[in-house]
Amino acid sequence: MNIHQCIGTEAKLTVIRYTEPKDAWLMLTADGGKAKIHFCPYCGSELDEELVNEDE
Repeated sequence: MNIHQCIGTEAKLTVIRYTEPKDAWLMLTADGGKAKIHFCPYCGSELDEELVNEDE
C-alpha cells in the first residue's frame, strides 16, 4: 500500500501501484472496489513517485 498526501489539504489517499501502465495507480473506493487513476481526485495532482509514499 502507498499513501498520497494531498497538496493543500489534510486528505490522504491510499493507492496501489498498477503494473501496466506504470504511471497508473489503483485507488481504493468507498464501496470496497478499486478505480484506476492518474490524478488525485481531491487535489488534482498527477500521481508520481514524488507524491506517493510507502505506508510503513
